[in-house]
Amino acid sequence: MAAYQKASIARIEAQFVLDDSKLEAILDNLCKQVTDDVISNIMYIDGMKPHLATVDPQTCRDFAERVDCLGKAKLIILGRYFEELPKQFANFLKLTDFWK
Repeated sequence: MAAYQKASIARIEAQFVLDDSKLEAILDNLCKQVTDDVISNIMYIDGMKPHLATVDPQTCRDFAERVDCLGKAKLIILGRYFEELPKQFANFLKLTDFWK
């Protein structure tokens, strides 16, 4: 029963605890970078795959460049945000009710 009470308190407090403009800015930047550098490259790569045999060499080079950019973007995002986000969330996850 104690675990249920803690979860219920956290659910109610979460909307107030996670209201932070710095965290919101970090998450907005993460979403923008994922959209620009990952999703757009994935869509391009998937769209071009069926046509690679019939396109010119420049288009093949562009395709290879997009594949390279996609791989780099994944590593950059992983390194930048997945080390930063837990630090940002740590301050919010220290609810006093959990430690009683």
